[in-house]
Amino acid sequence: MSSEKLVRQYLLGELSEEDREAVEDRLFGDADFLEEVEAAETTLMDEYVAGELPGPEKKRWEGYLAAHPKSRDRLALSRLLQVRGRKSRLWWLAVAAAVLALFFFMPKKDAPVVLAVALEAGALRSGTEKVQVVSVKPDVRFVRLRLGAGARATLRFVDSGRIVASSALVDGYLELEAAGLQAGDYVATVMDGQGEEIADFVFRLARLP
Repeated sequence: MSSEKLVRQYLLGELSEEDREAVEDRLFGDADFLEEVEAAETTLMDEYVAGELPGPEKKRWEGYLAAHPKSRDRLALSRLLQVRGRKSRLWWLAVAAAVLALFFFMPKKDAPVVLAVALEAGALRSGTEKVQVVSVKPDVRFVRLRLGAGARATLRFVDSGRIVASSALVDGYLELEAAGLQAGDYVATVMDGQGEEIADFVFRLARLP
């Protein structure tokens, strides 16, 4: 598979979990590849604004935009740049610059709420012994778990044994979408660069009304 096709499928959410993780791992250590992904994102943005994306790809791209607020800001710029039949392109570039300034300086009412929690390593407890609780309010969009040193981590839901997430750590954090986390007990397992397990972090996620 060509690199261009791989990046496009990554942005559209068409890759398998294994291929998606490989792309995300490469993003953290390859600056040239990161630029390639950003260029592909811009191309998809332009195709979306021009109405050139097929139905299924359009739907997947809208899902990507919903999960990435910064990309929505770039979409607004792309729409301005593609307006045709009015004045000169230079004038529209000036308007686009003004819009970007507004995005930068004005507080965003819809800025996503992020809950950051530092977990303590330890074994799963039972009975009446305390378990670290992570309380998530309805307005929380992302949960960032501080797991310390390590290359990547997996998150498992204890009741079903299902792997909820598996990705590289960024500055010691595992970032998760709150909407994908149900109430219950979880185990986060941290691994080094060779895939060896370093530590387990156990917590109970509680949904607040």
